[in-house]
This record gives sequence, structure tokens and C-alpha cells, in this order.
Amino acid sequence: MMNKGPEMMELPSRIIPPTRSQVFAMEGYYVWGASVLKDESGLFHMFACRWPIAWGINSWYSHSDIVRAVGRSPEGPFEYQETLSVLKEHDWSRSFTIGPNAFEFDGKYYLLYVGSHLPEGAPEEREAFMAWRHQNRHVIRFNQRIGLASAPHPAGPWEPVSDGPVLEPRPDKWDAPFVTNPVICFTPENKTLLLYKSSTERSTDPNIKKGDKLMFGMAMADRPEGPYTRVGPEPLFEENVEDACFWYEDGRWWMICKDMTGNIGGDRYGAGLLYTSPDALHWQEADNIVAWKMWIDWADGERQPIYKMEKPTIYFENGRPVCLFMAVVPTGEESKSWNLARLLK
Repeated sequence: MMNKGPEMMELPSRIIPPTRSQVFAMEGYYVWGASVLKDESGLFHMFACRWPIAWGINSWYSHSDIVRAVGRSPEGPFEYQETLSVLKEHDWSRSFTIGPNAFEFDGKYYLLYVGSHLPEGAPEEREAFMAWRHQNRHVIRFNQRIGLASAPHPAGPWEPVSDGPVLEPRPDKWDAPFVTNPVICFTPENKTLLLYKSSTERSTDPNIKKGDKLMFGMAMADRPEGPYTRVGPEPLFEENVEDACFWYEDGRWWMICKDMTGNIGGDRYGAGLLYTSPDALHWQEADNIVAWKMWIDWADGERQPIYKMEKPTIYFENGRPVCLFMAVVPTGEESKSWNLARLLK
């Protein structure tokens, strides 16, 4: 068990109950993982991923694309504008892209993302493809890498900064299987920190039951384009967690992430955790560790139970958290998902 860290106002108490207009959904698609930029005219650009409902919720790792939507406020409502197919033009990311993390640096806009490619031989017919994908799921998962695109404006044109990934797994290290779920933050000295997820899993045999632990690593560079050097403990800590968002506020670093077991924060699988650090490398549980529970308190007074609530990201203004975004699958409605924006006090 990690040592406890300094107190912070409980994150749930900072959340302002949302209205239904703060949902971004797309007919016929699962929607996941929002990240938002504001342009010089005051328009907000949401980057999210989507994949067809017809292929099932687990088809993120074969059919996901990153899309852009626009709105007049950080909480929306947002309207779909385009699919960023350019992110799939290189061979390493040709099959799917997911996990957008958008940010501005030195007068330029950037989009961090995860890409992967399917092995050769995928059948075209749906049922045959689903069976083939299940047999190859570990191979596809192990092909995940982290890419970066840039643009002069959030509306584009977007282009990958290189033909290959900006961060790859390291053979014979703890993060040898894959690197995914990236998020970038900048130190007070303007260094680039890239937090990512990897796994203890090693086998690509589909007959071996998945029992791996998910953990975080950190890499640093002078600029978002890299090159990156791993820094800090490897991994950052031993807990089974994923979907991190981290930031610097009031002289300390803070991180929210998803509890993969329900044993850390005392709630069930999928609940949120809050960590704190003096340097973004050595992390402790915050005194108020629970970042979210598995329900939504709406502005109209309804408390809605949630089956999945994942991929938190935060929109900042002047270094302060303004709006929390999360991907949501409602309880009893597992055939749909949407992104929810909630303003913060």
C-alpha cells in the first residue's frame, strides 16, 4: 500500500451536475475518450474516437477512428465535423486509431493518439472476422504504439509528425508488450512529460486467460515530438490501474485514473482514483482517494447508475481545471456509449 499524500478538495465536490446537453453521442456509433482544444476565435474542438455499434463494443481494437467535433463552450453541445483518416495513412496505424490527447505547445497544436494494425489474412465476412479477431486479439493489442500529429489550427490540416510512432515498447523491459493510453503534460520548466500505459502480459496465445496487470510509465522530452527518455520508477507504481489524466495545480502534481480491481479505493471495478506527487514521478494516494463513483448526478436530480465510466480528460484554462470529460456506458444500456462533459468548480 502506498503512503498517503497531502489533502486536496474531494474531486466529486468540484463537479457541477451536468445537463443532458453535455452529452456527445453519435447515432450508430460507440463514442469514447474526449480531448478538447479552444481556438483563437473561442470555438471549442473535441477530439474523440468512435466505432460502429454493429461491430460490438470490443471493436475499438479493429474499427476505431478519431473524429473532430465543435461547440461554443467546453461542455458543449458538440457537432461532428470530420474523421481524421490521415492518422491511418502509415502502415503501423493503418487499422485503428484511438485515445486522442490534444494540446497546444509553442503556438502549434498537437494530437497524441494510439494506433495499431491487424495481421494479414483478416476475412471480410462479419462473423468470420469476429472469430478471427478473437484469435488474434493479443497480437493486435501488442501492435499498439503511440503517435503524434500536428496542425496550425485545431481544424487542421492535421499531419503525423513522422512516419512512425513517437513512443514504442522496449524489448526485455516491463513495457515490452505495448504502449498505449498516452497523455502529455508540461513541467514548470516546460519539459514534456508523456505518461503511458503498458502491461505485465507477455503471451499472445488466445487460449491463455488474460490476467495481466496494467501499469503506468513516464517518458520525458524537450519537445512533444521527442526523442523521449524514460524517467522515474519503472513502472511508476505497482497498482493495477489505467486511463490516467495528470496535471500540475497549486504547486503539486495530481493524477486521476481508473481502478481495475475495485480494491484500491474501496469501490467497485471502474471507480476513479486520485493520486498526488511532488515531481510527477513518485506518486502517493491522496487522502481523498476516490475521484468518482459509478453513477452520474444530473442537474435535474436523477442519479443514474453507470456500467463503465472511463478515459477521463480535463480541459484547462490558465492552468486551472475547467471541465472533466469521461466516456460513459449506462447500466442496462451496454449497446451504447457517449462522452460526458462536466464543469468543475
